[in-house]
Amino acid sequence: MSELGLALLLGGPGVYARTPVTHAGPCAPQIPVQPEECDHYCGVWYGLSSTGFASAAQHWEDTPTSHRLAGWEEGALAFWTGGSHGYGHCVIGAQHKDTIFSTDYPRTGRVGHTTVADITKAWGLRFAGWAKAYFRTGIAANATQAAKYTQAANATVPGPAAKTW
Repeated sequence: MSELGLALLLGGPGVYARTPVTHAGPCAPQIPVQPEECDHYCGVWYGLSSTGFASAAQHWEDTPTSHRLAGWEEGALAFWTGGSHGYGHCVIGAQHKDTIFSTDYPRTGRVGHTTVADITKAWGLRFAGWAKAYFRTGIAANATQAAKYTQAANATVPGPAAKTW
């Protein structure tokens, strides 16, 4: 078993996982999502029932500084704060540099492939930063599932110029 697989199997709450793992993850934009549930879906895409946070803003605030990143990484989470209810927004870094998978953009109730700049400009939220995928609810699924997801995503995701599917 790989070091990552062992860490995922033995970890506890607040585990960092490098890659979303479900086959119906962010590379499947045809799957509808519940609007305004971005943080929840970030956990689901990692194979969890949720992230364990009430909102994306709380998720960012409670993520340890040791998990924060200087910039984009594939599979990392990007966060915004603000919004009409103060919930913020959370997305997953796609495999092409500086691209992301986001719920509700550009179409509410669907997953889109876009950039941090597009979300910031369209919604007027304050970009907070990037972090390793950190969850209160426990561990992500095993490394075999992570490898399958990465292989499928790399084969199906359009390049950085593509905005939606």
